[in-house]
Amino acid sequence: MDRLFGLVEPFALKTITRFRRLVPFGAALENSGETRLVGSLPEGVAPLALAARSLLVDGLRKDRDSLKAVIVVEDVAVEALGSDAIRFTLEHRDGPAIAVFAPYTVGPWPMRRVDFGEGATDDGDRLVWTD
Repeated sequence: MDRLFGLVEPFALKTITRFRRLVPFGAALENSGETRLVGSLPEGVAPLALAARSLLVDGLRKDRDSLKAVIVVEDVAVEALGSDAIRFTLEHRDGPAIAVFAPYTVGPWPMRRVDFGEGATDDGDRLVWTD
């Protein structure tokens, strides 16, 4: 699970810092031990983030027999944290799902600096191994 988090976390932080938004993406740990980045980018679909997340999760579900674990990364609003956050949902086929939140705020125009707050964890929703 640490390998998956280490694979996606730097890219997620850089993407939020540069673009102030993030299209859902993820990574998978295959039965062979290999890791790979995964994602989808639907064309002409609004809202883009919801469509991309749906395609991403559907693809991971189809491949789940060849996977040990996955991580899905998305930009969310978290009322309990009072900010937007990057949510990393880690799921192992034989264990629970865990959600890791990296809250952030975007400063005022023109600089729009991104400041990251203290992270938080919670139980995650199972996305791939749901039955």
